[in-house]
Amino acid sequence: MRLALSMNLRTRVLAAVEARMSCRSAGAGFGVAPSTPLRWQVQRGTTGNMPKPQGRDTRSARVVKYREEILAIWEARQDTTLDEFRVPAGIGVDRRAKLTPLAR
Repeated sequence: MRLALSMNLRTRVLAAVEARMSCRSAGAGFGVAPSTPLRWQVQRGTTGNMPKPQGRDTRSARVVKYREEILAIWEARQDTTLDEFRVPAGIGVDRRAKLTPLAR
């Protein structure tokens, strides 16, 4: 499974490769797959810039949209579950995926 790697790590790995360290050594030294520095180097050579960061936050915008409502509900009753936040705040509950013991 892929992991999101920081831009700091990518910068340091590519700096090590530029300093004449082999891609395999740089990968092993920084704890990434040996092919990863090579892919980043090729991408930087073809696009002219650093690889874009992965693992972008896609959910916080939905929560920020209802910030005031969520804080008001929490202030009224601080022992609240996430499901209790969704309904009063008008945040839709996604009912498409239901986990049951028989679902596979």
